[in-house]
Amino acid sequence: MIKKYKLSSYLIAFTVSTGVLVVAALTVASGGAHSSGEDTAPLSEASTMETPHLSVSLDIPSAQTGAAAPPDEETPTQSSLSPLSRGATWLPIKVRPGDSLARIFKRHQIADQLHAVIGAGPAAEKLSLINPGEEIRLMIGGGTVHGLEYDIDKTHRLTVARSDKGLVSMIEERPFEIQIRTSGGIVKDSLFAAGKQAGLSDHIIMEMVAIFAWDVDFALDIRRGDSFTIVYEKFHRDGEIIGEGKIRAAEFITRGIAHRAFRFSTADGRTDYFSPQGRSLQKQFLRTPVNIARISSRFNLRRKHPVLNRVRAHKGVDYAAPSGTPIKATGDGRVIHVGKKGGYGRTVVLRHGSSYTTLYAHMSRHARGLKKGNRVRQGQTIGYIGKSGLATGPHLHYEFRVNGNHRNPLTVKFPKAQALPATDRDDFMQVTAGLSRTLDEQHRATVALARTTQ
Repeated sequence: MIKKYKLSSYLIAFTVSTGVLVVAALTVASGGAHSSGEDTAPLSEASTMETPHLSVSLDIPSAQTGAAAPPDEETPTQSSLSPLSRGATWLPIKVRPGDSLARIFKRHQIADQLHAVIGAGPAAEKLSLINPGEEIRLMIGGGTVHGLEYDIDKTHRLTVARSDKGLVSMIEERPFEIQIRTSGGIVKDSLFAAGKQAGLSDHIIMEMVAIFAWDVDFALDIRRGDSFTIVYEKFHRDGEIIGEGKIRAAEFITRGIAHRAFRFSTADGRTDYFSPQGRSLQKQFLRTPVNIARISSRFNLRRKHPVLNRVRAHKGVDYAAPSGTPIKATGDGRVIHVGKKGGYGRTVVLRHGSSYTTLYAHMSRHARGLKKGNRVRQGQTIGYIGKSGLATGPHLHYEFRVNGNHRNPLTVKFPKAQALPATDRDDFMQVTAGLSRTLDEQHRATVALARTTQ
């Protein structure tokens, strides 16, 4: 079945393949109100199931098709280079252990050409990064280097070529094919087990978590029976997968509430994820400061302290996770405290504008270089989970205050997200219409297959 989804004026054909889906997602939330940071019970094995293949024809902006990006104005293009000298041939050279460019040139009796090659422009500086096992291709004729090619990574190539001004260098994108894939699952035990068995990488799993981090508390909200669906990019060259791109669209259904996200670039060049109504999913604050953790103690003004053994208000939320787990700033802000703070142990406090502050306690250590007065960005790592201060196990104690008053981080209302400008609305609706249908079809396939395996 072929469907056409209009995304731009450039038509590119892609195959949507679904592969193995797993009936599982993020860890199903469980009780347990304590701050000891004890390990959770072992997770059971997730079941797997096959899904049908879908073929979709999508219109994708040309900048996303893997074509080489246009060079800067001062960078010479291939068309500006002079014809190659007669008799010059390409020589592939495998980099040996201990090799440098100087050693390679000496071995091939072109050492007198080294200065000209490394002086061919700023891009040629990448030649200092060569590693054993990589390949450099040299075009040599009459003892003169006429060209050089070096694949910096799977998507970029350094080219040195001779022009009427001598040797010049440039870095180009290596052409590749973008393949659009879909995947989905129903919550059983673990998102990572689900992702791995569905063929998803950690990168795609964590990107999905990051997309919905403003609306879904992945340590609290997930329940058995919740589901996820994603449409994402894979990069191919000559039949080989060389990397992954972005998630184009995603849906996470938790407690019967569907959260959808669509990647969209506005007319002024801003790219973000938006709700079906055109509101940015990026809000002033993330719902949680740790990607994957469990809540070991909730906001409770009558809690009995596990160390002091007396009733003491617990004006925050504790997230239990292994020592060394990164802690993220939940919003843009300025550091107003970094260091030890009584029973909190190693602590960071951030101020966000004039009304909000957040506190992160019991760290094993702070992020390197973090100092009082520093500006931090939302999602930036500011420290790592530990058990400093009055703590019985590794966890993060997180507080949220409004005008100095403690609020429950799990229920506090955040300011509304920014909406798309009216000038972008028509394009947004056009881009998301086809992606919405793809999400619907994949979700129905996932649910139907789950029923057949029960």
